[in-house]
Amino acid sequence: MWVFDAETTGFLSVNDAAVQHYGYSRETFLGMKLRQIWPEDEWISHSEALQQAGETYHSGRNWRHLKADGGEIQVLTFGRRVNFEGPRRLSGRYRRHYRTAQGRGTDRLYGAS
Repeated sequence: MWVFDAETTGFLSVNDAAVQHYGYSRETFLGMKLRQIWPEDEWISHSEALQQAGETYHSGRNWRHLKADGGEIQVLTFGRRVNFEGPRRLSGRYRRHYRTAQGRGTDRLYGAS
């Protein structure tokens, strides 16, 4: 799971499961933008899906994401607006958590952030 700013697409928080699964250190993740985990050939489709996200989001399709070692994983993305760092930032934040196409459930994604 991660939290990112919907306007800047910068990561604001990532949990232990995301750090472990993607292989980026927490510090590296927090210095990245969403686009950096998307393969270049999916930048446009990811950006379009992000622009259409409302209060909640369910991708309805598998996406490819990039791991720190350059490998790719298949993910389904789910998201919702959350109040992160104060109520005035509510409209600009989404929380995204992922589930791999291999069937890992979201219950494994709730580690400490």
